[in-house]
Amino acid sequence: MFQAPSSKFQDKGFTLIELILVMAIAGIMSVVVVSQYSQQRDYKALLLGEEQIANDIRMAQSYSYNILMDNGSFSVGGYGINFSSAAGSNNKYIIFADKDGDKEYDSGDEKFEEIELPRNTNITSLKINNTEEADKTVDLVFVPPYGEVFMDKENKISGSFIKLEIKIENSDGLTKIIEASSSRLIK
Repeated sequence: MFQAPSSKFQDKGFTLIELILVMAIAGIMSVVVVSQYSQQRDYKALLLGEEQIANDIRMAQSYSYNILMDNGSFSVGGYGINFSSAAGSNNKYIIFADKDGDKEYDSGDEKFEEIELPRNTNITSLKINNTEEADKTVDLVFVPPYGEVFMDKENKISGSFIKLEIKIENSDGLTKIIEASSSRLIK
């Protein structure tokens, strides 16, 4: 005669609803962790961009004190960095040797190195003495032998206290500001 299975066999295992619930909770937790990781990675890239720009400004400044040779010849006009806030070129900047002494970047043989900013980081604003230079290019040039500072290739500002603010932003809208002044202070 056939007997129904005992209750001890019916209590083993998980129901389909229990499995779906556990998978949903695990999925939600993984989405939260991944999104936090992505935001943290973009913030770290922004911090890296800030340090990178400040260090490259210091490097260009030190080149002018040491009168570094570029391809076998001295740079008569010093060394500088060309920044742009215009779309399409705002994710990089150019370190250059001012070979003709005009205190501005001339494309071609003056390019010393092109630096790309970390992922999702762009230059969004350039200000000289708190005046915004929208969608503009600004050159920061250090002239040997004492690293005299010139800014803004149109006006060639020098002498009195001048300050360049470089604002960088990541894809989350977080910003950092790098300041360089004629007093050679970089922060």
